[in-house]
Amino acid sequence: MLRAETQELDEYFIDVPAELCELKIIGFSKDIGSSVSLLPSIMHRLENLLVAIELKSLLSGSFSEGAKVTAFRVLEALTTEKCQERLSLERLEVLGDAFLKFAVGRHLFLLHDTLDEGELTRKRSNAVNNSNLLKLARRKNLQVYIRDQPFDPCQFFALGRPCHIICTKESEGNIHSQNANGVRCSKGHHWLHRKTIADVVEALVGAFIVDSGFKAATAFLKWLGIRVDFEASEVIKVCLASRSFMPLAPSIDIVDLEKLLGHRFLHKGLLLQAFVHPSYNKHGGGCYQRLEFLGDAVLDYLITSYLFSVYPKLKPGHLTDLRSALVNNRAFANVAIDRSLHKFLLCDSSNLSEAIKNYVDSVKTPASGRGLLEGPKCPKVP
Repeated sequence: MLRAETQELDEYFIDVPAELCELKIIGFSKDIGSSVSLLPSIMHRLENLLVAIELKSLLSGSFSEGAKVTAFRVLEALTTEKCQERLSLERLEVLGDAFLKFAVGRHLFLLHDTLDEGELTRKRSNAVNNSNLLKLARRKNLQVYIRDQPFDPCQFFALGRPCHIICTKESEGNIHSQNANGVRCSKGHHWLHRKTIADVVEALVGAFIVDSGFKAATAFLKWLGIRVDFEASEVIKVCLASRSFMPLAPSIDIVDLEKLLGHRFLHKGLLLQAFVHPSYNKHGGGCYQRLEFLGDAVLDYLITSYLFSVYPKLKPGHLTDLRSALVNNRAFANVAIDRSLHKFLLCDSSNLSEAIKNYVDSVKTPASGRGLLEGPKCPKVP
């Protein structure tokens, strides 16, 4: 019997064009292939979530209230509409913007008891404008967390395979020539518009409001570098200062006014001050304009918060439009007329008094009796 000899086969490697080949893998089903094709999308979204968790960890380590906001809410606040995801920062931005103006306005109102409405408005604008928010955000390096690019499978790179695009001084001008006014994210090759970074700050404020409330949002603003705190003594000081309006008490039926408002005021001077027009000079000075500044911010925030809560699926643009329809002079004037609050106004302007009378008559006239005319213009008496 002949013994079979073991023979080793030589190996040959030949390069064949991919177009001429057909790969068949046994045990690799169509369903598995479809799942694998989703890997880049899954990794992209996982990366976004990990970035949000990283920022949440930073906030939690910086102030105790930072632990109360969820990573999902942080991710929502970091994701712009440009990403084309199911979530974006725009609704949170609307809410955060309203709270920011209210909180800063309240702080300034109590801190600067001698400044008029115009000076308070300028100071608040300097604190909440996009330029200042951008400066504060960059100081905390928040721009590196922002998600501002749509998912592109062609730009997906597996772990260990670096992006082939390298931003050098020579190529930077060509690649980013249209973004001279932007801020470059240090973790990518795209540029962020300055307003985008400011919008994210406002959205993060909104995120803290939704998940944790006033205290957490205030703590975040303090960490960012925006002062919104106040002392109880400052509130007491404003209340005591309102006593200067008490000599006007005989001119207004306070009891009747409180019944209309459904509230009894501890400091009657504040109530009297709210009805003193700048033209009225039969007392030591002062009018409602400082209270108007504060009240406008309170109303804007309360109505925004209400709409945000009642209409959770309302798009940001519609939310803003609905708020504008509710927060305007005509809407407030009609409420004042309905409650007869205009009768308590103290003013020394005959033109204003005539304008108020004409507008009141127009509002109380049945629609059928007005014809096609729009009626008189609503006088601005906050």
